[in-house]
Amino acid sequence: MPDMEKIKKKISTDPFARMLGVRFDELGEGYVKLSMQVRDDMLNFNGSMHGGVIFSLADIAFSAASNSHGTVAVALHADITYLKAVPPGSTLVATGVEKNKTRRTGLYSITIDDADGNHIAVFQGVVYRIDQPLF
Repeated sequence: MPDMEKIKKKISTDPFARMLGVRFDELGEGYVKLSMQVRDDMLNFNGSMHGGVIFSLADIAFSAASNSHGTVAVALHADITYLKAVPPGSTLVATGVEKNKTRRTGLYSITIDDADGNHIAVFQGVVYRIDQPLF
């Protein structure tokens, strides 16, 4: 069984995630829950949250969930469907769940919701596990 505290500490040092203000709320094997406050510098020219920031939050959750087994996992494919615009000041919650895991691959589903539980986006990704420990 992997050392989840050590893995969480490693994953939460991600400089890009820190720049976005992502909080690593929960981490378990094949599971993660993150949250982030929408800032004014994350908005697009229409005044709603930039889709790239939403994708980044989902991608960070994808990375955390897929690397939570203590073995390096790298993305092979990712896609996202945007469902609702996000106004400034909102809090977003990303929940990542492992749907399938083999020795070499994994399938992950990430949902992005606002604080009221409204679905903002759904993301799905596939990873390849390289034969290398996370530490």
